[in-house]
Amino acid sequence: MPVPLSMDLRTRIVTACDAGDPPAEVAEVFSVTTRTVFKLLALRRNTGTLKPRSGKTGPKLKLEERRVRILQAIRATPGATLEEFRIQLKLPGCLATLWTALQRWGITLKKSPARR
Repeated sequence: MPVPLSMDLRTRIVTACDAGDPPAEVAEVFSVTTRTVFKLLALRRNTGTLKPRSGKTGPKLKLEERRVRILQAIRATPGATLEEFRIQLKLPGCLATLWTALQRWGITLKKSPARR
């Protein structure tokens, strides 16, 4: 995950733009993209500050609110497959969504391959 620019650099970039330098030139001087300059100017215009936004970014986790119910189902029937859990609990998303959630929660479902 990228690290936010320092407040000092943010301030110098916006100050240079306020002095009348074109954003493309400011971006080149401070080794950032032109898009970064425009985003900083928009951030100041919308929030009144140059502080980086706080909070988690990215999509919301689909199965987090169903965690307790999923874990109870796994304890009740540990031999079931992911597909069976998905159908039984009517979970949104595909098997990969369920698999990723279980990995994030530290749960592994180990299955032995069918033997002859």
